[in-house]
Amino acid sequence: MSLTLTNKRNFAWPVTVMPYEDYSALKECVYKHKDLLINKEIIIFGAGIRGSIFAKLMEQFGYHKLLFCDNNPDKWGGYVNQYEIQSPEIIEEKRDNAVILISVENGYSIEKQLEKSGYIKNKTYFFVESMIYPIYMREFFRIDPIETLFLGDCGLSQISINDTNHNNLGDMIKKCLGEKRTKVLAMHGMGMRAYYNILKSQLQLGINPKVLGLMVNFEVFTGKHHLIPRTQHVNLFDKILEELQNPEFELIEYHQIIKERFNSFKLDVSSSYQGDHLENNRRMVFRMNYMYRIKKNTEDMEYLIKILELCKDRGIVVLPFIPPVNYEYAAQCIGEKFKLAYDANCDKMKDWVREQGVELLDLSYILGSNCFADPKTIDETANGKGRQIILEEFLKALK
Repeated sequence: MSLTLTNKRNFAWPVTVMPYEDYSALKECVYKHKDLLINKEIIIFGAGIRGSIFAKLMEQFGYHKLLFCDNNPDKWGGYVNQYEIQSPEIIEEKRDNAVILISVENGYSIEKQLEKSGYIKNKTYFFVESMIYPIYMREFFRIDPIETLFLGDCGLSQISINDTNHNNLGDMIKKCLGEKRTKVLAMHGMGMRAYYNILKSQLQLGINPKVLGLMVNFEVFTGKHHLIPRTQHVNLFDKILEELQNPEFELIEYHQIIKERFNSFKLDVSSSYQGDHLENNRRMVFRMNYMYRIKKNTEDMEYLIKILELCKDRGIVVLPFIPPVNYEYAAQCIGEKFKLAYDANCDKMKDWVREQGVELLDLSYILGSNCFADPKTIDETANGKGRQIILEEFLKALK
């Protein structure tokens, strides 16, 4: 007798945002192959974050005959919301009546696994490859007379799953300040040491911005953030080093360090959905990312100061900014303790940045919960309305 849905483990992630590039790629795939998908059950291969996103979007596109499979046996018998997760054996059982959609970001080994069993790309299986790295690379090596350079995380590149306006904040900034004169390099999970090496590489390429917009996200200043595997982006830096002529020693050293960190550090942090535990998980993330006591003797703080010193030496005006936090929902989850702890961190950060002769643009409280990707999001990503408010604040500050 099978377990009831309430007794099974839910591996869905509480996703409210996604990279615009992934949204466009999946939408293009679905519409292009509509005739092959319309009358089939769709098996999403990969019950992780991207799989959760794909399931939500497939529902939006009108597809509800979904099923998950995963190579991880720990997930078999669980579900992603209402959709069962089974072993890859289910693919063969449903061979004539289903198609496979690979959701894993680096799903090349799954491609080989399917093709070994006789499946054909874009006929019996579909792989929506992530375009995040290729687009980042294109922007990284774009040589134009750049006046303003923005460095930050996915708050600049993601959109809300429920958005009708699909221009991310980075694109909105470029449209306002000029496509040729503005460069936005945004990548999820990156910290200050990565930004420092990226800035130095841009200068080496001959990009000499007048202004640097720099996201100061409190999450990256936690003691372990710079060690977590998902923050390393080894493959991206592999590609950068391949194309960059005569890379500086610091970049080569950093590349070696992130490879070692990726291979040796096993712990990662998730906020996966566990039914009734969702609120507890969100409280935990608020505490971990915003309420810890920020310290000056961390790697990311050291490299934030190095960025400010480098910009001072090069005559670059720096606009460091704290992105908005969903303080209304945080107060609902944690109470007034959240604001006390968060404000203490903001005050410390402002003092440390001010020591370098720079003022910090604090956008912490400019957005209410209705301006985020979801009113209960723990993510900094704003919806279309929120992004417009942030953009206006940037434009004021840049004047």
